[in-house]
Amino acid sequence: MKLFRLVIKALKLIPQKGVYFTAIKTWLFVKNQVTLCWLNFSLLDSRYTDSSKYTGITNARKAVKVRVSVSVIIPNYNYARYLPQRITGIINQSVAPLEIIFLDDYSSDDSLAIADKLLKTSGIDYQIVANTSNQGVYAQWCKGIKLARGDYIWIAEADDFCSNKMLGILFNCITNNNADLAYCQSMIIDDNNKITHANLHALTDEFSLTLWNKNFCLPGQELVQKYWFHKNLIINASSCIFSKKSVENVNLDQLAGFKYCGDWFFYVSLLRLGKLCYTNRVLNVYRKHQHGVTQRNFNSTSYFAEIMQIKEFMLANYSIPPSALTVDKKYLHCYSGFDEHKLDALYHKYTQIK
Repeated sequence: MKLFRLVIKALKLIPQKGVYFTAIKTWLFVKNQVTLCWLNFSLLDSRYTDSSKYTGITNARKAVKVRVSVSVIIPNYNYARYLPQRITGIINQSVAPLEIIFLDDYSSDDSLAIADKLLKTSGIDYQIVANTSNQGVYAQWCKGIKLARGDYIWIAEADDFCSNKMLGILFNCITNNNADLAYCQSMIIDDNNKITHANLHALTDEFSLTLWNKNFCLPGQELVQKYWFHKNLIINASSCIFSKKSVENVNLDQLAGFKYCGDWFFYVSLLRLGKLCYTNRVLNVYRKHQHGVTQRNFNSTSYFAEIMQIKEFMLANYSIPPSALTVDKKYLHCYSGFDEHKLDALYHKYTQIK
């Protein structure tokens, strides 16, 4: 850091042009990127990203750890290539979960064999549930939630990964604050492990430039009224844990019927009577696929229909202020299925009721 400050001073003294100035600026940029990668993306080490290099769990990592009442659900569909990275990362958490539930949605690759090989030597209770037909993402969520024995649940998507401190930090966050859900800041990588976003502040900066830069705990009602009514703020389920008891507020049959936006429906249902805690630490790595289901169907009328369904749920269960309705249309115009008349009728229905 001392060297870094000296370089900054030197930059102020030399002419703001020429080869030396350009070289120093380039060095500072590279240094910043390397530091960011080292601090936040150390899990992109080839030991974890290259499945062929998986050698099992070291003896050191088999040491006795504090066990927390968390059920880890791993929904999987044809992600065999990512499973060594994902499952090893869960096993190597600083605290041990109560159990791991691996749900395979009729994969055609080697997912089941790889999961069994990794889990049977983990020292953690586990079960592998294989579907005989493809059921879909949110049907898998519902199945895992019903099977879970822990007081808290972590849906760890099979293609993501995280810091080995994530579970311990979120568990302390949710239990110490008697919250219903706790989540952390995430970074985004692509299919080839290339970092595309160092964090998700672009998602929230239009609401507040300061709130998501610090830790906070807030009532669900406040978060939905101000922010969540307009867009889903947890775009990757792997970044959060939630209370199983709070799931009583969620209509799981309705959730299972979603194809695209079930996560948004799940969170606003869960938080209707509860509280959310957030840590600004980047602990989760979200792998965003270029041709994922959401990306392929973003402009479909069925995608917008699901959004309308969630809007109606929030209008019926939250005190959404008229000012929020006024600005909401700007968030919806980007969808090709946008129907302003239907939206106005929905707004009118609930403003008349209230």
